[in-house]
Amino acid sequence: MSILYTQDGLSFLVKHVETKQVYMFGYVPKADLSSTPIQDVLSAFPERPAKIVLAAAFDNATLLPEEFADKNMDWTAPLLGNTANFHSSSAPLKMHVYAAVDQKVLDALQVEGIELQHAWLAQMEQLNPGKGEHLWTHLFGDTVMVLAAKDGKWELANNFPCENKEEFIYHLGNVVEQLGYDRAALKLEVSGSEASLYKEFISPYFASVSIFKPKDWAQISSALQDWQPGDFAPLLRL
Repeated sequence: MSILYTQDGLSFLVKHVETKQVYMFGYVPKADLSSTPIQDVLSAFPERPAKIVLAAAFDNATLLPEEFADKNMDWTAPLLGNTANFHSSSAPLKMHVYAAVDQKVLDALQVEGIELQHAWLAQMEQLNPGKGEHLWTHLFGDTVMVLAAKDGKWELANNFPCENKEEFIYHLGNVVEQLGYDRAALKLEVSGSEASLYKEFISPYFASVSIFKPKDWAQISSALQDWQPGDFAPLLRL
């Protein structure tokens, strides 16, 4: 089972570990979440799944390589506006995320026996950037998540406020400029709400723009034909 918490709600799905067949999925808007959302999801199953991956896309966060990690998180206050109260790490990536999160939200996501990971690290562990410049973007709520890598090395992970196509291309332009990427050479993937419309809008400015391909990550049953898997790209990768 994979569970993903974002600013607009909580989504989950059950997928076979080996065949990647998706059996069911669900989404609960933020307004409908109780004080124990993870327990609510798990209680709907007669038997607790053997493997549970829980990730959250906390916006107010920063990504650091392992050599800069520090158990004392006082240094995060000037950077995040508040001292970080959440820390997530990835041994394979040798990276750490520090986030300042509403304590009520954090308490609601803490479940005994289940590790809570930041969505950036959870995605980056699954993606396999190869040679060249790559951007992955996912649109959810009024936010866009952007992951960037060059020649197999991660260079950026961040969430930006994004309510329309103009803001989307503004943030992409800033990221590309700051990282020194070549718009004619980089590979850009778009997923999330209205991904097709956003792809069409930015295609004149980038040479290679693609839409998330769910078949690379899961087998979608015909019984789920009304589901839009591209809207759940980060969840399918977990």
